[in-house]
Amino acid sequence: MRSFDPGYFPVLRRVEKRHFWFRARNDVITRLLGRWLPSPSPSRPTSLLDIGCGNGNVLRAIEEWSGGRMFLVGLDPFREALSNARSSTIAEWVQGDVMALPFKQYFDAVGLFDVIEHIEDDRQVLEAAHRVLRPGGILLVTVPANESLWSYFDVLACHKRRYGKEQLRELLVRSGFEIQFLSYYMAVTYPILLVWRRLGRNLVSDPDQSGATDLRVYPVANELLFWALSIERHLLLWQGLPFGTSLIAVARRTEG
Repeated sequence: MRSFDPGYFPVLRRVEKRHFWFRARNDVITRLLGRWLPSPSPSRPTSLLDIGCGNGNVLRAIEEWSGGRMFLVGLDPFREALSNARSSTIAEWVQGDVMALPFKQYFDAVGLFDVIEHIEDDRQVLEAAHRVLRPGGILLVTVPANESLWSYFDVLACHKRRYGKEQLRELLVRSGFEIQFLSYYMAVTYPILLVWRRLGRNLVSDPDQSGATDLRVYPVANELLFWALSIERHLLLWQGLPFGTSLIAVARRTEG
């Protein structure tokens, strides 16, 4: 089975900068980086590897947030993605296998942003991330949540699974990490997606067309949802959320 259809990279590139979901995710990621990463210094910039970087959307947001003071590397197996990513940021770009990372123990942080759900052996890619982190380095992971939300969109996206909170916790611990932060997020979208996905199971006649509709930007609704998620973010960062359509975790590489 495919891990991802590279034909979707142009579609994602058209919407990633504007779509509420990608903007809200980037906002949460950079806030958590600010909480858990040491401040970059001129003598040694903080280093971050984005595994499965796609079009470079998250790295672009991190570069803007850090003011260009971080050393950023994006790795993706698809040449099509890296071709788009090179126009996004000044990061270093590497085409490579997410299971066999061509780096030594180096990075202060590693990101796996909606990646491991595409991989049959998700633990193997987490262990690969563990190997390239410095002792005490941090891993940020985002994944789709709740198997009850499984739909045609997951099939189109080549997902292997959606995750529960305890399932992700156990997977990270077994891969050699200490959990620092773990929460559902995108709670605002949960009731909307639950209804939409259940309707879709009965009403969707053309999954490809419906998948494109899910990624379409509707200006008014888009800004309202981004505003609601911006408010939700404060509660998320304060005490976490009990439900949502996604999960986000910060985990520290244990010594050894």
